[in-house]
Amino acid sequence: MTAKTIKIVFLLTVLVNLAVSCDTNNDCEAILPIEPTASFSVVDSNGVNLIGEELTYQFEDIRIYNDTSELFLYFENTQEEAVLYFDYTEMVSGEAYSLQLSASETDALVVDFFIREGDCFDMKLIDKVTVNDNQIEFGTQSFVIVK
Repeated sequence: MTAKTIKIVFLLTVLVNLAVSCDTNNDCEAILPIEPTASFSVVDSNGVNLIGEELTYQFEDIRIYNDTSELFLYFENTQEEAVLYFDYTEMVSGEAYSLQLSASETDALVVDFFIREGDCFDMKLIDKVTVNDNQIEFGTQSFVIVK
């Protein structure tokens, strides 16, 4: 073998060993991170939906915003329930946002979230939701506002 061939073989061996021995978690490739989306609905004290055509609140009137930004809302409506989705990571954790339900009704919405470090990726998870300084119970990234 020539010196050049030995160098090439040595270099290829080193590269193959580096590629094989790198600390990569192949399991992470198959895992998708949790979408940082929260959802909410607005109901009366009997649990009856208040959002939709000919109801108390109209989809097109509902907004979440502050002085610098407005969040995109996605609406899902069934016969019994209306749900609004938003990306809470576009918010500043712990900062008050206006939740406009109609032209004449706006509430203060605060979403506190935290970062949970993971093996594959970090997740931003909701810790607490308050509306008009009242803490709202929430389930898996969703909550209900009772009017």
